[in-house]
Amino acid sequence: MADSTAMSRHPTLLLGCLIGTLSAQQAPSWTLDEATMAAVLPAIVQGSAVPQSGKGNQPLTALGDYWLRTMAAPRSAGTGDVTYAWPRSTHGRTFAMTDSGSVMFTDERTRAYGENKLAPLWSALVAKGSELRMDQMLGMPGRGMDDQIWQPMITATHIKSSIEVMARDGKPVAGVTVVVGTPSWLAGATCLDLGSAITAVGIATTAANGRAELRSVPANGAHLALAIGSDFLKVPMQLEANASGVVVVVEASAIEQIMAPQRVKNEATAIAILKNIASAQAQGQACGANDANGNGTGEYAFFAQLSGVAELQQAAVPAGEVKFVPPVLSNAFSRVRGSCVLLGGYLFQIYLPGKTGWVTEAPCGGGRGVEVDASRAEAEWCAVAWPLQGGVTGNRTFWISQKGYILATPGGNAFSGRAKRPGPDCTGDQWEALNTGF
Repeated sequence: MADSTAMSRHPTLLLGCLIGTLSAQQAPSWTLDEATMAAVLPAIVQGSAVPQSGKGNQPLTALGDYWLRTMAAPRSAGTGDVTYAWPRSTHGRTFAMTDSGSVMFTDERTRAYGENKLAPLWSALVAKGSELRMDQMLGMPGRGMDDQIWQPMITATHIKSSIEVMARDGKPVAGVTVVVGTPSWLAGATCLDLGSAITAVGIATTAANGRAELRSVPANGAHLALAIGSDFLKVPMQLEANASGVVVVVEASAIEQIMAPQRVKNEATAIAILKNIASAQAQGQACGANDANGNGTGEYAFFAQLSGVAELQQAAVPAGEVKFVPPVLSNAFSRVRGSCVLLGGYLFQIYLPGKTGWVTEAPCGGGRGVEVDASRAEAEWCAVAWPLQGGVTGNRTFWISQKGYILATPGGNAFSGRAKRPGPDCTGDQWEALNTGF
């Protein structure tokens, strides 16, 4: 760190060769807004980044110079939902991502939907002459129904960048999200200007060694900010460069002062949300609208159904799309990604009884394609809540069922993020009852 003092006075002089693996002589062919959108769209769709896109006919969400909207495609399209991101100005590439994880972009910038907020039709990504099969466009270039040439994101040139977050005493800072992108996206956050350096952009969380690895199409003019969960950090930062790459030096004590009370707040919020879910389940089941076996007794439901955006199962109208009107959960629960919902630094997931064991809702919400045991679902359900970043956005994991009491793990990071999620079974010594109820 001693050698970096002089470098920190003019850190961007070294960033061009240190932060990315692309030669500084190669000017990026992507604008910063385009590169940012391409990098963060998967995280937005999967619910691991903020802001999250609206769903269906909900209001548009803005990210920098882009509008976003998630639309439900017909079953015949073969892909489920598709999320479009298009420029708010008159020029720029349009992006699309489907449930399968495929990201596509338009080859040209000359035609855009513009400032009038006109969204692409759900069929924009459908290949011409494909009989409305959107999945036939994925993975290969082709002309869509909007008459634009769409390319798969995997065909674009990508670079990698490594950012290290370090405390002033030289110790790595783990569990902090590094956000690199367009300044308009980071408005209000404490930012570092990376200058004209060619860099990868996007979102990544620091590992135990304090490093966050980014991969994207090359861009320049980016800014860097730090975040915990969905909140940008407003802490003093210093940009330095050494022989191994770029280092962001922060006051670790300032971060912990923010994280400690936020963890407590997030856990209290998670408990309150689980109580709200239990009340909604009881209300929805009592009204009998979700009745797949047609016996007149209601069944418990998933998030997208309880929030009124996904159809209910009704034996009387098998071809219809009956929904909860009014919904018994707010629209915040409609943003289902990876079968769960992200709220306040915690992930939430509902389990319903299936033909064998328990089942979760469809990846983007609802019961389409999910085999629920209707008879058992009249009497049983459970839900879990666990931290998006264990030890960072929360410590404990929580469980609730139709009985209404809440169980919790005493702490630790056994469950963290989408890769380490809890199951419906809460038995064992690691679970204990909370002195709470409703």
